Amino acid sequence: MTPDRLAPYRNYRFIVFVEGRAVAGVSRVSGLTNSSDEKNAPAPSVTLERGVSYDVAFIQWLNKVWDYSNSNSTRDSPAGSFVKEIGITVYNEAGQPVVGYIVHRCWPSEFRSMPELDGVGNAVVIEVAVLQNEGWERDASVGEPTEPTYTLPG
Repeated sequence: MTPDRLAPYRNYRFIVFVEGRAVAGVSRVSGLTNSSDEKNAPAPSVTLERGVSYDVAFIQWLNKVWDYSNSNSTRDSPAGSFVKEIGITVYNEAGQPVVGYIVHRCWPSEFRSMPELDGVGNAVVIEVAVLQNEGWERDASVGEPTEPTYTLPG
């Protein structure tokens, strides 16, 4: 444990993994929530926002949202098709993993590949993916790191 840590961890250093593979370029992830009011309701969706990516496998998976009814995929089909495990790992300023989460059995319910374009604007092109899921848990394999120290030269 690091009882001497006074500052909270920053929320801008994280990596999102799909089936154990890092998905580059994710700039925002919605919060993970559990609530006793939703006891029998499905878990709240997770929203990923990112700049345009060339990760073909990830884009193909997200595009199943519109072609699900025509595909051979089902939510209960084997891993690697429609349902995926998503990992989110937060890192400290030294680049050490400090906390991780696993979002179980995710599937895309919405995918916006391109925002409204504006010829006089200066906004960044952002893709948005909304993932339904069957719950999440803390990743026990990510433990508290030993904070780096600095020793003054003698």
